[in-house]
Amino acid sequence: MSEQVELGWSRPGSPRLRNPLPWRFAPPNSEIVVPVLHHFTIMGTWTMLVNNIHLLAIAHPILPIADWELIALRGSWNCGGRFEWENHVLTAKVLRKDAEYLVAIKEGPSAALWNDRQAAILTAVDELHEDQLVSEATKQRLLGYLSPRQYRELYSVGAMYEVLAMVNNFCPPGELFDFEPRASRQSPARPRRPRKDRPLAPQPAEIATATPPSGPHIWVPHDPEITAEFALNHPWTAWIVRRIDGVAARRMKLGPDERELAILRMLWRVGPVGEWSMRSAAHPETAAIVSAGPDGPEATPAQAALMRAVDELDTEYFISDGTWTELRRHFSVKQLLEVVPLVGNYRVYAAIMNNRG
Repeated sequence: MSEQVELGWSRPGSPRLRNPLPWRFAPPNSEIVVPVLHHFTIMGTWTMLVNNIHLLAIAHPILPIADWELIALRGSWNCGGRFEWENHVLTAKVLRKDAEYLVAIKEGPSAALWNDRQAAILTAVDELHEDQLVSEATKQRLLGYLSPRQYRELYSVGAMYEVLAMVNNFCPPGELFDFEPRASRQSPARPRRPRKDRPLAPQPAEIATATPPSGPHIWVPHDPEITAEFALNHPWTAWIVRRIDGVAARRMKLGPDERELAILRMLWRVGPVGEWSMRSAAHPETAAIVSAGPDGPEATPAQAALMRAVDELDTEYFISDGTWTELRRHFSVKQLLEVVPLVGNYRVYAAIMNNRG
């Protein structure tokens, strides 16, 4: 089946996971149930991480809900995250937002509806989408309205919705209830697709100066500065990540070499450079294969397919049908389900470290 188009983005033409649920239409916020049912030990723990961030945003908000919704809607729109888009369209209705608001979300920061604060937030979301980096001009503009803690929350939340798009595009649960007003659906605006294929591509010289890590890390980064930065806003969530790491070490189906290849490929594309350097020092042969890319002479067919999948997740937020077919020759569905949130997690680390300070 050929690839479909939703929100102006291509999506898989066929579902990657069988939907064990009896409904044809997916209720709001139910999309994560399908991957959890397929791989409870990993996806269940990862879902606890995501839900913890959502619940803290409600119970102890760092950003006002209006700002959070701007980030969620624009971020989901940019990367074709149809499921989170529909969820937050419903939230917009609850907050009494009309079709004009959703049309302005699609048009972006230049829409006439926004004040300077809202336009600055939307500009930051777009810059994060393109470069994992908020420009200095936009940062200074934002800090006129946000505290440093709120600014950290902005880029962390923006990165989180891009990971959610990757996971949900991998395993759609069925047809969606469409809560979007007709006037908004008819907007000619289109998402920013695909994300620019402009990898960071750190040079091998950085590998020689790095100190190899002392032990295996999967979800927890080797660089302690990343964990410390992440814990500034979310110490409880950082603890959950450490718990996921313990579960992953025992329960992940994907082998350690394949895990490291996928992580290093995403680090090579978006950073953070410090984490790339530490992992490269521990795995120089894998780092050389990653730097050469899927068409490099040393990559096996399995490694080439896995690197192509990471590249597609970084730019298109889903794995194409052709790459999926090749991956299935080498990996099980559970192994591939593990790849998506794993590499997405390191994209969040890149957003945190690229924008700190």
